[in-house]
Amino acid sequence: MRRTPRYLLISLVVFAVVACGSDEGGSGSTTGGTAPGTASSAPETTDTPDTTDKSVGAATVDVSMSEWEVDAPTGYEVGTTTFDVSSDGEFPHEFVVIAGDGYGSLPLRSNGAVIEDELEPGSILGRTGKLQPEEIGSLTVDLEAGNYVLLCNIVAGPVSHAGSGQTLDVSVG
Repeated sequence: MRRTPRYLLISLVVFAVVACGSDEGGSGSTTGGTAPGTASSAPETTDTPDTTDKSVGAATVDVSMSEWEVDAPTGYEVGTTTFDVSSDGEFPHEFVVIAGDGYGSLPLRSNGAVIEDELEPGSILGRTGKLQPEEIGSLTVDLEAGNYVLLCNIVAGPVSHAGSGQTLDVSVG
């Protein structure tokens, strides 16, 4: 039986390590895999998930909308936030997140409703649909450092929910 020279074995091992990559430090991507004809219990992946600051400050917040208040925290961390909103009053409500330095700094009608057409483009981060009493909705937004207003901008006759006090000024950062 013929023996394989030691330098050839070492060369094959080095080649295998270089070809497969290393998970020790380094900036190269490593991919899992199996030799042809063998089974693997883990799926082969070729991409590393992008985790660049997307989960920083991620939170789920319960919000209660009722006559005439928004019951929620007033301070948030930067990041993705999901608002789980319940309509706990006798009337339908909506939940709107607007970037701004407080409710009083927003363009308002005489009844206190926010004039959404006069807001800076992109100021409205999102809104739920109209939530009927006892209905629950969800809204996920990315919050950057700054100030925001959480409110219900429904108008009923000459009165708006926001003008009746259903607003909350909050800060992120």
